[in-house]
Amino acid sequence: MENDIKLNELLSNPIADKKEEIGKLHSLINSYNEKKDYSNKIYPEIFIKLIESRAELIKENDPDYMYIWQVFQGARVLTRVKSIQKYMYNEKHIVIYQTILSQLTKTKPMGSIIENILIEILAIVKRYLEKTSDVDFEIKNNFEEKILSSEMIDNMIELLIVNNPTLIKLIKYMLKPHINNKIFVNKFKKTKNVQILISAIKNKIPEFFDLILILNDDEEFRRLFMYLGGFLELTLILKEHQNLNKELISRILFLIQSIYKKESFSDNIINIEAIQNLFDILLDKNSNNSFVYINILKLIASFAQLDDLKIILGSKWLDSLFNLLTQYSLQLKKIKDEKQKKDLLDAQNLILLILRIIFSLEKNKKYFKPLPNKIFTSFVDIVESQNYSSFLNTFNSLSEKELLEFSNKYKELSNNETEIGKMIGEYKIIEMIGKGGFGSVYKVKLNDKYFAMKKTKLDEKQMKFIREHPNEIDKGINEIKIWKKFNHPNIVKYYNSFIEKNDCYIIMELIEGISLGEYISHLKEKNTQINEEKIINITLDVVSVLRYMHKEVNIIYRDLNPNNIMLDNQFNVKVIDFGLAIDKNEKNEKNEKNMNNSLINQSINNTVFEGSLCYCSPEIMNNLKVNFGCDIWALGCIIYEMLKLKVPFDGDNPLAIAKNVCDFNYEKLNEDNFKNKEFCFLVKECLVSEDKRICIDDICKVLSKFLFVRMDIEREKFEVLKAENIILKKLVENFRKK
Repeated sequence: MENDIKLNELLSNPIADKKEEIGKLHSLINSYNEKKDYSNKIYPEIFIKLIESRAELIKENDPDYMYIWQVFQGARVLTRVKSIQKYMYNEKHIVIYQTILSQLTKTKPMGSIIENILIEILAIVKRYLEKTSDVDFEIKNNFEEKILSSEMIDNMIELLIVNNPTLIKLIKYMLKPHINNKIFVNKFKKTKNVQILISAIKNKIPEFFDLILILNDDEEFRRLFMYLGGFLELTLILKEHQNLNKELISRILFLIQSIYKKESFSDNIINIEAIQNLFDILLDKNSNNSFVYINILKLIASFAQLDDLKIILGSKWLDSLFNLLTQYSLQLKKIKDEKQKKDLLDAQNLILLILRIIFSLEKNKKYFKPLPNKIFTSFVDIVESQNYSSFLNTFNSLSEKELLEFSNKYKELSNNETEIGKMIGEYKIIEMIGKGGFGSVYKVKLNDKYFAMKKTKLDEKQMKFIREHPNEIDKGINEIKIWKKFNHPNIVKYYNSFIEKNDCYIIMELIEGISLGEYISHLKEKNTQINEEKIINITLDVVSVLRYMHKEVNIIYRDLNPNNIMLDNQFNVKVIDFGLAIDKNEKNEKNEKNMNNSLINQSINNTVFEGSLCYCSPEIMNNLKVNFGCDIWALGCIIYEMLKLKVPFDGDNPLAIAKNVCDFNYEKLNEDNFKNKEFCFLVKECLVSEDKRICIDDICKVLSKFLFVRMDIEREKFEVLKAENIILKKLVENFRKK
């Protein structure tokens, strides 16, 4: 008691001996810890003086941080006393805590003493957020709201990048009970704060991942976390799994699984680089952690269920999956431990699950053809029965030599085109992307950059012109001449063209994705409708291209169909193939009719083109002079097909299709079946005779409300980028100052 009276006197003196004061403060702390004395009436007075008098000394030019730490340590111990708690609810104290937190958060370098001060302050603030019966509920609730809406929360978030487990653990326990508080959660939905969270992941503190898991319940935070690269950062840490303990690995994997379960990823915000990181871990021959690779395979199996990612997995990582299957089979031949054998078989079963999901997409089936006949037959059986043991028995019975040969040659054999690996000009052919009646398209490489290359056969007239004018290829080939005029974000970029022998090669932008036609076919197989939000976005992009072609460059596309509409990995539209386009600036009616005739004859005589015939307008069918209306007709057919997953005009043969088109004979849409009635209106206005057909300007008016929504979304994205840019500039400025 005598010690406490003396301490109270010292605290009343602004120039008291700090050394003596700290000694008395230590005695108070030790005395309280030993006796748990709740009755001392001087405690409230001491507490108030510590906060209102001594804590303020931190504002001095060269504060004694060691002393301040002792002050807050004493104050924190006193907050355990119930009789003091009513004195804590003082608005002046909240301002003091906030001011000191803000000052210390900005202190660089921070050091352990300052971190200890922060821990003591946060421990005091934590008392305000805990349940207590000694304080009026309304007063407590009022103070809780003040704290949660104050800058203290922003300061706490900034402190998450400090590599101090005690500090982060304390923040987690303070915030967890308030995760449903809107004011509080909104603090975490600021771009700057989410970026801090993602940056702090690198500290690899287990409690930190628990905090993100708590916030993960909020959809807006979750999407922002993914959009700003949170998933990528998690996979980068997993790549260091050999240096991490099992507890931390479990937390990271659980967090990723939690994000996946709560998020549909309809906007494809799973970062492709992040998926590559997961495959890098699996393919690392120095990694033998079965817990890690089995759980990563489970993650990839989950992701493979997503339509958009299934497409990418088939084209990008199928060879990695077969490589892993082979690698595990080779390991099974060498190990004797039953637990390890079971883990490897479990991993192989997961790989087969992923392969079965990929195989379900029609586009991907070509990649499975290089499998040896008995393996392919066995694989088809598991697709139907989902019983993997038979396949594994066959596969794992292959000799080591057979497995190694299969692993080494699979990638080469996965595309049986003879031109793969050849050099055409300066470009190396990597794989075939597609093939049609007008040519083939390859993925090619030049100086570590990838492009698409279209190969077309030249006719005699074109070859004669090029022989006479070797430096004017574009003037002799209509497609190149037209393509070079385009400058639009939804039209695939033209880069270069050249002639070899009788072939023309066009180098263009490479689109990693699939055509709208392939996407529709895939959904048709699954009997799943296209999300109307996607239909809106695809339609807006295609309409933007048509408006540009019709109004700005005066060109008729004439071959608009789902196979010429590419969807990249983010489902952005890129229109391709302008071999049948007509430049309205050049009058040539005879040539227009000849091209119409060519398209119809090709469609009748070549099954490759029967698809295009379904989108041809009546004027093309009748070999009449065409105008912009033929593109509008094709647009109506495409919108109809996206809504119904079938073409409006079909038939048993090309002539039957042509008759239905010319008779306008198709099954009308029922508006009640669709959320956005505008699409039904557009289809009706597009699929009529040319003189009654809607024009591109009026289509834009119909779609204007969707365009404004998109503008709002793009504006939000711009604000995010703008905020990121400001942060980056500040970081650069700080770096330069240092």
